[in-house]
Amino acid sequence: MGIGVWGLGIGDWGLGIGPNPQSPIPNPQSPIPITLSLIQLIIKLIKNIKNLISLINLHYFKKFIKKMKFISFILLFIGISCWFQGVDVSTWDEYIDWGTASQSVYFAIIRAGYGFGHIDNYYETNYQNCKANGVKVGAYWYSYASSVSDAEQEAYYIIQALSGKQFEWPIYYDIEEQSIFDAGIASDIARAFCSILEANKYYCGIYSSTYFLNTYFDDDVKTRYTIWLAHWDVEVPTYQGEYDVWQYGSAPVSGIGDDVDVDKGYLDFEPIMKQYGLNGY
Repeated sequence: MGIGVWGLGIGDWGLGIGPNPQSPIPNPQSPIPITLSLIQLIIKLIKNIKNLISLINLHYFKKFIKKMKFISFILLFIGISCWFQGVDVSTWDEYIDWGTASQSVYFAIIRAGYGFGHIDNYYETNYQNCKANGVKVGAYWYSYASSVSDAEQEAYYIIQALSGKQFEWPIYYDIEEQSIFDAGIASDIARAFCSILEANKYYCGIYSSTYFLNTYFDDDVKTRYTIWLAHWDVEVPTYQGEYDVWQYGSAPVSGIGDDVDVDKGYLDFEPIMKQYGLNGY
């Protein structure tokens, strides 16, 4: 399982303190298996000050949260890990015991499908079982688009898959096929897909690697949409922009398997979804 993050609990709050911020999965025997950053405390306090919230629209609220993430990076340097533990899964992970996994996993980003209308075989099962066991859920669609028109079609396919469901985490467009970058259309298809998702009241983001993001994506795309960053086996990603979720490698996770994609989430998206009626809320 690897070295766990030490837990310090105050009511429902947990603060992970330890010498290894790269720890793959918090020890499920720890009193607080999910690390919770000071940023989340600030967000919770803001959420409870209704008069203040009413004066801030979604755009400025998101910008404020991103600025506060600076605190998290400072804390990492002094050995305090401030993040939510997550995983991302698909049919390749087969059947998952989410009752067990929920002891060490706070959120899961599940594959809804890929390409032109192909739904992941375990999408519905993973969604239902995450919900039943209190795991926060996001979703992603793997792109095979070769044009803006293709990306628009993929957007409508995932909207159909999302219908009738509620997601606490964003909906991501997974862009990593080399043919997309060779054609120079990464930013164009990202805009097309995400604009349709946003028009249908979904909080949309982009998944890709540090290299692809730094090399092939326009700055306006990287700042406009939340980023789920893939950069494995490094202490600190070399991505040049902001990111809210970091896929940092693979690790054993009880209830799932010995080789599962693992993620760190630096922002609790759920209050945003509920406050602004996004992602089915």
